[in-house]
Amino acid sequence: MNLMGAGARALGMGGAFIAVSDDATAASWNPAGLAQLKKGEASGSGKFVKESWEEDDPDIEPIVQNHATLNFASIAYPIAVGPKNLVAAVCYQRQIETYGKINTPEDPANNSFEGVRTATGGYDTFSPALGFQVTPEIMVGGTVNIWRNGTLNRWEGTGPNEGYWEERNIEISGTNLLAGVLYQSRRLSYGAIVRSTLNLSRTVTYTDAGGTEDSFDMLGIKLPAMVGFGVAFRPSSELLLAADVDVKPYSDAKQVDPATDEETDAGFEDITQVRAGVEYLLQSGEGFVPIRLGVRTDPKTYTSFDTRRADNRGEQVIGKTYSAGLGFFKGNLSIDVVYEFSTAEIDNFYGGSFHTVTETAHALLVSVIAHFGR
Repeated sequence: MNLMGAGARALGMGGAFIAVSDDATAASWNPAGLAQLKKGEASGSGKFVKESWEEDDPDIEPIVQNHATLNFASIAYPIAVGPKNLVAAVCYQRQIETYGKINTPEDPANNSFEGVRTATGGYDTFSPALGFQVTPEIMVGGTVNIWRNGTLNRWEGTGPNEGYWEERNIEISGTNLLAGVLYQSRRLSYGAIVRSTLNLSRTVTYTDAGGTEDSFDMLGIKLPAMVGFGVAFRPSSELLLAADVDVKPYSDAKQVDPATDEETDAGFEDITQVRAGVEYLLQSGEGFVPIRLGVRTDPKTYTSFDTRRADNRGEQVIGKTYSAGLGFFKGNLSIDVVYEFSTAEIDNFYGGSFHTVTETAHALLVSVIAHFGR
């Protein structure tokens, strides 16, 4: 639920991109930055992730999962408006990934049956965007995020249940706006963004091997408005430093009853995320190779489990993500690669003692950008 932008270059800098936003991924970070594009750009970004959850009890097997996905694609083109620049773009982004695979035991007394439960899919946005140069120093922009798709949950029986299956396909729908402003001086840039309130409706379609079909509306999700701020400093033509702060008051998020529109707390934790990164252009022959490093805090919307508290909610889980990346250029084509390592510890308390779950993720992202036109 920690919504961010996309692209290997930006994430190589830890996601500190609100005050940079100088390629087509600006539509997902700060659409004002689109106005910096002087040529058309077509881009795509893929991601491979391997995640694990390991408890400090050696008798409990770690959970390890991996998957690959296309997480961003866009096309942008600049249009001269007198001496100023207007850039239009359309893009796709996988905002929230939903995947997993677990084996379920045979335990009818607890409504559990031997089989394999999988989840695939994710919450996607399809987004038109505009960036406009108001003055040589000031740019503004907006992205309309149209939320679609969802999650397919499938349970398939094994052993005594082989041949039986159930599917629950959850489709989401909603729209929100990302608006931004960018100010640039010779060496410093400042950026600010606002994400508007998002109301997501969710519809479930159920089918099974016995021919049952049903469809119904489940609780919707209402996410509050969010803001972000960034600063970038270029002390030389080779070096770029950047930092962002995102403020997401998720404790204001609500679940919405589709029949009555009644709202109840979603139970999320607030997120304030800090991101920082650096890019250095290393000279190589007649060209250069960008080298990028980044770090960001990774607060979660959930807490640990603590039976000493009436609501069983412990401390908010806060992790960290470290990144390193490279860029390669040839003609009108650029390729960016980044490796990310994320880690967080969940200190659960039950049975009179603490039980720590260590969550880790290794991610490899590759982005390709092709420039065209004037």
